Amino acid sequence: KVARLNSAPRDPSFLGGSQIDPKKLPGIVLDDTDAKLIGNWKRSIFTKKHVGDAYLSDDNSGKGEKTATFTPKIPETGRFEVRFAYTALENRAKEVRVTVFHADGEETVYIDQTEEPSVDGYFTSLGTFRFEKDGAGYILVSNSGTSGYVVVDAVQLIPDALPATTSKPTTNTTTDSNASSLNKEKGALPEDASKAALKQARDELAALNKHLKELEKKAPRRSVAMVVKDSVEIADTEIRVRGIARQKGAPVPRGFLRAALLNDSEAPSIPKKQSGRKELAEWLTSNSNPLTAKVLVNRVWAWLFGKGIVPTTENFGTTGEPPSHPELLDDLARRFMSEGWSLRKLVREIVTSHAWRLEALPPPESDPTNSLLSCYPVRRLDADQMRDAMLQAGGRLQRNFGGANIEGAIDIDANDSGAAKIEYNYAFKDVRRSVYTPAFRNRRHELFEAFDFGDINNSIGMRESSTVAPQALFFLNSAFAGEQAKAAGARFAQMKADPEKTIQRMTREILARNPSTDELSTLVSIFAHGSPDEPREDGLARVAHALFACVDFRYLR
Repeated sequence: KVARLNSAPRDPSFLGGSQIDPKKLPGIVLDDTDAKLIGNWKRSIFTKKHVGDAYLSDDNSGKGEKTATFTPKIPETGRFEVRFAYTALENRAKEVRVTVFHADGEETVYIDQTEEPSVDGYFTSLGTFRFEKDGAGYILVSNSGTSGYVVVDAVQLIPDALPATTSKPTTNTTTDSNASSLNKEKGALPEDASKAALKQARDELAALNKHLKELEKKAPRRSVAMVVKDSVEIADTEIRVRGIARQKGAPVPRGFLRAALLNDSEAPSIPKKQSGRKELAEWLTSNSNPLTAKVLVNRVWAWLFGKGIVPTTENFGTTGEPPSHPELLDDLARRFMSEGWSLRKLVREIVTSHAWRLEALPPPESDPTNSLLSCYPVRRLDADQMRDAMLQAGGRLQRNFGGANIEGAIDIDANDSGAAKIEYNYAFKDVRRSVYTPAFRNRRHELFEAFDFGDINNSIGMRESSTVAPQALFFLNSAFAGEQAKAAGARFAQMKADPEKTIQRMTREILARNPSTDELSTLVSIFAHGSPDEPREDGLARVAHALFACVDFRYLR
C-alpha cells in the first residue's frame, strides 16, 4: 500500500523550538542513533527543534544509495501507531519514502519534509499497524528518487490499547508546550488505570480470538490460491546493491532476457502503465520462442525415462550437456505447441512410442551409457511412487481430489507459533496420494527423507537418486512399512485360494511380475515361518514385508 502525507501548515518559528529527550516520550522511541545506516549520512543540529541531541541528513547527495532502518523491539503483540520525526525547511525533499514493514505486510508513505510535522511540529503519523512480539517489523527510510535534503530524526511507536504515560518530556528549555502535548494527545491516565485498561483490552482480544476460531471451524471450506496483482503505481525497480534487498541502487528499466533473444527487435515493448507480466507471458509462450516448449518437453521426457534428451534439465546453456537427439526434441516441441501445449497429448505420444516399450536390460557395449536408448533405462521409483504403491497394496490408497492436506491447520493462531508446532509434531496419517502429503520446510515424511525427496526450499529440475544403507533398513524397521504390510496381509487373507496362489497374486500386484520358482519357494517358507495356530493374515503380512524390502519393488524394469 502507498500513501502520501501533507502535514499541517508550518509554524513560522520552526528554526526555534527545543530538543526533546526521547527517553521521556511515551511508547517505543528510537532516535537517529538507533538506526542502522547504509550510505554516508551527516548528523546535524542546524535547526533546534528535534528529538535527541541531533538528527540525520543525507546532505542532498548519493540519491538512491542511502537508507536508515529502525527496528523496534516489540514487547507484546498488538497494534501500534507509528510516528516519524523530522525537521522541516524549504530545502527539504518533498517525497521522502518511508516504508513500514509490519505483521500484515508493508505500507509506503511519502512525506513532504518542507511542511512541518502535524503532531506538535515534531512527528507525523504514518498510520496504525500490527506488530508481533519479537517479530521482524521495521521502518525503512530511503532517499531514493528525492530532490532536496532528506532528514531523519526519530521513530515513535505508541500502543493502540495503552494510553500514553503522564511523564512530561524533558527538554533543553524551560518552556515547551509543543513537546508536553505529545502526552496529552492519547489521553493520559494514572498508572493503575492504565494497567486495568490494558488487562481489559487483552481479555477482550482473547475472547474475540476464541470466538473467531469457533466460527472458522464451522465455516465451509473454500478453495484459495495465491495470485499476482500489479501495484497501484507501476514503475521500474531499483537494482539491489550487492544483492541486499534494502540497499537499492539506480532504477533498471523493465525488459526481457537478452541472452534468449536473437536480436533486440524480438522483445515486445512494455507500456508505461502496465507491469509487463502479460507481455512476458506472451513472449514466453510465443511460437517464435521455442525454448520454453523445449524445456518443458525435456522435463516430461526426464520424468518418464529418468533422464532428459538434454541430460542437464536445468541448464540449456553453453555450460550444459548437448541433447542426445536434437531433432527429436525439436519435433516434439513443435508438435507440443501446435497441439495447444497439451501435456496429456505429449505424455500419450511418448508412452506409446517404441522407445518407451523397450525392455529394461543392461545397455550393450556399443552404447554403455544408454544415451541412444538401446533399451529402457532401469530407474528407481520416486519416494512418492513407492508410498503410493505400498498403500495400494494394502487397499488403503484414497484417490479423491482436492481439499485440505494438513490436519489442524485451521487451528493455527496468527499470533503464536502454531505453524511451527504443527510442523514438528505432525503425524503423517493421511492415506491419500503422495501429492497431498504435507511437505514441510523443515520436516518430511520418513520415507521421503530416506529416498531423496525434492528440496522444497529450492527449484530443481531432477531429484537426486542415491543408494545408501538406510534405504534398505527403512523397509525392515520402519513403522510405516510394517503398517502397510499388515494392511496388505489382511487384504490378501480374504482370498479363498491356497497360500501359493495367494502369494503369486501378491507378487504380481506388488512387483508387477510373476515370481520365479526359487522366489516363490522362498516366499512360501516365509509365510510358513510362524507358529501353526497364527492367523493367515500374519503370514501374508510377512510376505508383503519381504516384497516391499526387495530391490525389484524399488526399481522400474
